[in-house]
Amino acid sequence: MNEKLDHLLKQAGEIFMRYGLKSVTMDDVCRELGISKKTLYQYVSDKNDLIAKVLDQDIQEDEKVICALQTSGLSAIDELLHIQKMVTEKVQHMHSSIIYDLKKYYPESWGRIIRHRNEFIVGCIEQNIIKGQQEGVFRTDIHSALIAKIYASRIEVSIDPSLYSGLKITPAEVYAEAMRYHIRGIATEKGLKYLESTQNKTNPEL
Repeated sequence: MNEKLDHLLKQAGEIFMRYGLKSVTMDDVCRELGISKKTLYQYVSDKNDLIAKVLDQDIQEDEKVICALQTSGLSAIDELLHIQKMVTEKVQHMHSSIIYDLKKYYPESWGRIIRHRNEFIVGCIEQNIIKGQQEGVFRTDIHSALIAKIYASRIEVSIDPSLYSGLKITPAEVYAEAMRYHIRGIATEKGLKYLESTQNKTNPEL
């Protein structure tokens, strides 16, 4: 991906995050970016292609960050806390209609998210569980592959406001609750003690 396209996609992604997907036109994108349609169409064929490319860029960046965490020497619990911080910062700036728009109007891009969840995310969480078991902070009497799939299935709930409408809670708070439920559900006594010892202002209730 060349630098101009990379920059364009990041800017377009910020626009979609602010205003949603369906309501933003290609004219809106050009106006916000200060470029002509001719320039935009040098890089993408249509709006579907733009959204797909923005999504792929976002997924690749997330995978890069998570892979770096896995090789950074952090403990299993600290890995999860860092992931929570990353996701929380992202969903705080996500327009409430994005998931709905993806599902209804851009099914191919939504399918890409599902594949990413079912393959990469599930694999990472399973590795994290195994690592935590080796550290003695996660129970060994659990099915790591199954728990990883259960965890991944909660992600959609965390970022789709329509799934918890009526509750006075933000997507970031929902994700934090899901992470809290996950860690405490699989932690050993040693893991719970470590979790409590690492409480901070970012994760005061974990």
